[in-house]
Amino acid sequence: SLNEWKDEIADGRSGSPEGRNLMVVMDECSWGWEARWRHCAARHLERKKYDMLGIYVQRSAILLTLAGIPLTVIYVFSKQILLFLGESTAIAGAASVFVMGLIPQIFAYAINFPIQKFMQAQSLVAPSAIISASTLLVHLLLSWLAVYKMGLGLLGASLVLSLSWWIIVIAQFVYIVTSPNCKQTWTGFSIKAFSGLCGFLKLSTASAVMLCLETWYFQILVLLAGLLKNAEIELDSLSI
Repeated sequence: SLNEWKDEIADGRSGSPEGRNLMVVMDECSWGWEARWRHCAARHLERKKYDMLGIYVQRSAILLTLAGIPLTVIYVFSKQILLFLGESTAIAGAASVFVMGLIPQIFAYAINFPIQKFMQAQSLVAPSAIISASTLLVHLLLSWLAVYKMGLGLLGASLVLSLSWWIIVIAQFVYIVTSPNCKQTWTGFSIKAFSGLCGFLKLSTASAVMLCLETWYFQILVLLAGLLKNAEIELDSLSI
């Protein structure tokens, strides 16, 4: 029933497929722009222009942060958008609560994706793995506290998710700045990161569009499932 659905939302026992789909939008856009970053990084590594990797990290972070602004607006008005598309009030309400806590995660993604590719280009996989594993333990503890002990429900779960991503971002950045492995590739912040943004954006957007079209078909199915009778049950079955 609708009351049972609301009770599940209140204590965090029910996920929000619609909310997770909004999160996927940021994922795919970020991966698209990072496809362009990987190409540029490989080219400069071949030419032994190692310092350019740090420039591209900053350039990518700037573009992704700017791209996060319109996505934030979509998150803020997610309930109204879903209601306009015909979703039920319960589903739209659950999704909007969940994605509100994911707004900080948008900008964590904007910095994390370039940093990840920066480290992978130098075969620095172990530090990222250790940081991710450590953050997972922290994430599990904080999620348990937020959802079950503090009773924050979906909002608490999404806020903890955002916090965990920021922990990863900060830890990886500290490693890059302090590690001797990145001395040649990270020479500090540079004004060069603001040059050539238009050309970089144009090529990166093409990659983003291709990746989005490849994966959004499933999100469209979830959106359509929300329009069916007994939408809560249909969405729960798709989220398994």
